[in-house]
Amino acid sequence: MMIGTGDKNNILDIFRKSLVQDSQRQSDEPVECTKYYSDLIDYFLRYMFALEKEAVLAWSKYLLITGKSENIDFAEKIFKDYVSQQWRLFNKNGCGPLKAVDLQNNHCEKLYHSTDQQQVKIKCGGLFKPFPDIVGCSGGQWSALPVCYAEQENGQVECKSEGGVTVCRASCSPGWGSATHPLPSEYKCSQPPCPSFIPHKCNNCTQNSVCKDHEVCTGAFGTCHDTCLVKPCGVNAKCSSSNHDRSCTCVSPWKGDPNKGCRSQDLQWIQTGDVPSNAVQSKSQLAVCKATGPDNGWHSGFVKDQRCNYEYDWSKYQANNYEVLVDPCGGSGWKWMEGAHENMVSYDKSVRFQGVKYYVCSGKSDGLVGKLFNTRHGYLCHIAKDNTRDENFYTLVPQPCI
Repeated sequence: MMIGTGDKNNILDIFRKSLVQDSQRQSDEPVECTKYYSDLIDYFLRYMFALEKEAVLAWSKYLLITGKSENIDFAEKIFKDYVSQQWRLFNKNGCGPLKAVDLQNNHCEKLYHSTDQQQVKIKCGGLFKPFPDIVGCSGGQWSALPVCYAEQENGQVECKSEGGVTVCRASCSPGWGSATHPLPSEYKCSQPPCPSFIPHKCNNCTQNSVCKDHEVCTGAFGTCHDTCLVKPCGVNAKCSSSNHDRSCTCVSPWKGDPNKGCRSQDLQWIQTGDVPSNAVQSKSQLAVCKATGPDNGWHSGFVKDQRCNYEYDWSKYQANNYEVLVDPCGGSGWKWMEGAHENMVSYDKSVRFQGVKYYVCSGKSDGLVGKLFNTRHGYLCHIAKDNTRDENFYTLVPQPCI
């Protein structure tokens, strides 16, 4: 009765099955091969054999009392044979120790702790993952040597069993790599207990795509850094980054190439009754001004005696209300250059002549400021002095402040 009806349906297998089923109803955690599991099986067998021994002792006493003491030796022999048969049966189909470093349910040490066709769910401690998830007992051997492994940072670990050897391979995901371990890590274990597998970290980027949107990957095996730090904008420029690239814009009132530096500020026209200290001046120290002429358009000239002197239609005009050209950079944001230039300072379009632009100019001989525009005779500087149309002139050109 204690042995049961066959190898796969003995009393120990029945107890083992009930133990697993009861534990599964209480928790999803694996019970097979835990200390709780092996302790209960050990206790069950000790208790069962103790009961059988007590039964045989009681039978021996009965034979002694009834005067059949000659049968006591026969009873003890039957008991020894019976126990030996049970041990052979209980140990016949087991797979022995199930061991691995960091394996939590590693208490299947005796053959009778496991049995044929038993499936054991593996659990590793800490952050380790198990291979395989479930190991089976068949033909006296476990289906694979279990191993606990750490997950690959920015990569993956693949394990398999090959001819009784557990082989693991750790590789980096696309876009990631390792400067210290450029090749995938490999691990093999052929004897239990298998040491835990801790692959190297894939913490070096190889593509921008794995970085954050505002970052780029620096180097073949590099790190992700803010795009604006890797490729900063020029001075006085604001950097913004997205899609692994950066764009630069000048911070107002600065102008220029934001990638190289915003080093200029626009010259400004301000209405004033005097000459500010940062007023733009000609080579003869005359402040540049502009006033509204008879055509209601602006005309540039020079300040003298607190009036703006300008030329219009071959005549000299003086205006009490005018604007003065000032330099926010304090005098370093402009210069006079000989002749006409592409970037010379323009302030208005002519009212009289359609499509004609007015520019600031000054005479080379006396430094008087006038207005420059392109006539049928070429560029001429119109100055409020003796109806001057000067072809020898300087033009006002902006330049970087810093």
